[in-house]
Amino acid sequence: MLVKVKETKTVEVETVKDVLCNKCGKSCLPDEDVQDAYGLIEATVTGGFLSPALGDMTRYVFSICEPCLAELFKTFVHDPFVPEVSDEGPEGPPNAVEP
Repeated sequence: MLVKVKETKTVEVETVKDVLCNKCGKSCLPDEDVQDAYGLIEATVTGGFLSPALGDMTRYVFSICEPCLAELFKTFVHDPFVPEVSDEGPEGPPNAVEP
């Protein structure tokens, strides 16, 4: 037989109030009503084995807002790949033929 009791418990919950851009320091949230942050959020990069630039196996976690990402992309020698988006998805229809 189960003996049941009702208990009242207080639970402390941690929530995200804001996401700040590591580059400019501004918020990655477009406005107060939007819950999802825009940009590269909580990205993780790890230096490779004996990496001279990032440090041997050093892990970096950062966020970059969309305006800072746009500025960063402008500094690239090779443009980032941007697939064409359509109703069929980023790759187009399954049997699409390149022109």
